[in-house]
Amino acid sequence: MCEYQVRGWLAWNHHIALSMLALAFLSIQKMEHQEQLPLLSYRDIRDAIIENFMQEEVRKSFEEKLYLRHRQRQKDINRFYKKT
Repeated sequence: MCEYQVRGWLAWNHHIALSMLALAFLSIQKMEHQEQLPLLSYRDIRDAIIENFMQEEVRKSFEEKLYLRHRQRQKDINRFYKKT
């Protein structure tokens, strides 16, 4: 954070508080959906929030993309932990 530039102490506090609030929200969402989607990432949650504001056709394609992303993620995990 050596080049982190804020104008004052209050601005830094606001930024850190907002960042902590965002991380808490993402962590709660991840814990709530752990059983249905064990490989859910913070990026998946962010993308789901963005897709929530899109049209219905786009949402269906997002669900397909999410399924494919999780399938690839599981393949990578299995490949990494493959016993030789």
